[in-house]
Amino acid sequence: MDYRLKTHLEKLQAFNRERLGWLALSSFVVTAVIGIIYSWNLVVENHLIWLILSGGATLLVVWWYWTMMVVRHILESKTSEYIILHEIIKDIQEIKQDVKNLE
Repeated sequence: MDYRLKTHLEKLQAFNRERLGWLALSSFVVTAVIGIIYSWNLVVENHLIWLILSGGATLLVVWWYWTMMVVRHILESKTSEYIILHEIIKDIQEIKQDVKNLE
């Protein structure tokens, strides 16, 4: 059970680091969108629309894959939590039975 708890905590910490990375990237995206809005004429004159769209689409695909991966890991995490709780309940029941046998 200790190994499961340790692994579970390590996965949660890894997700938090990834979340912080996406948060930093989202601030860049917001800044880029604001820059595109304010300099739209420059974008059109230099034919950068396809570059912006392909970059945005790539970012969207990577973000979607990461989101689905996180959902899968959350489901695995919940399964692991259920197993840990089941082991705790089983241990408590055994202790309760041992205490009853002592009386």
